[in-house]
Amino acid sequence: TPKYLEDTTTRVTSENFYWENRIIAALADAAFNDTANAIERYQEVVGSLGHAMVKSTDAAVADILGVDLADYEPEREGDEGEDYDDLVRDPEAIIAELRNDKVREALAEANDDMAAKLKKETDSLLDTVLYITSMRMKNGFNRSDH
Repeated sequence: TPKYLEDTTTRVTSENFYWENRIIAALADAAFNDTANAIERYQEVVGSLGHAMVKSTDAAVADILGVDLADYEPEREGDEGEDYDDLVRDPEAIIAELRNDKVREALAEANDDMAAKLKKETDSLLDTVLYITSMRMKNGFNRSDH
C-alpha cells in the first residue's frame, strides 16, 4: 500500500489521504457554495483517472499473462441467446495468476502511480479550497497587506 494511503494515525497531516480530505471538508464546508464546483471537478477527475488506470492495469496484466481481454467482454443488454458461461473465471486460477511476480510488480506499480496521481489532484484541491475559504476570512486575508 502506498504511504499516502496507509497508516492513518491521529496526527493530522496533508501527507495522508484521509487527513487531507478531512482538512478539505472542514474548509469547504465553511464556503460550500464557493467551493462546490472545485469539489465536483475533483470527484470527476479522480473518478476518470481511476477508470483509466484500471483499464491500463488490466491491459498490462493481460499482456503479462498472455490473455486477450476481448475474450472477457461483459454481457451486454440485448445479447439474449448468447452463452456467456465460459466467461466465469476460476477463483483458484485468478489467485495463482496473482502470485506471478511480474503481475505483482505491475499491480504495485499501478498502486504507486494511482497514489501519486491522487495526491497531485488532492493537493491541488486543497490549494483551491484553502484559497477560496481564506479570501472569505473575517481577519482580512483577502487583502494584500498581510
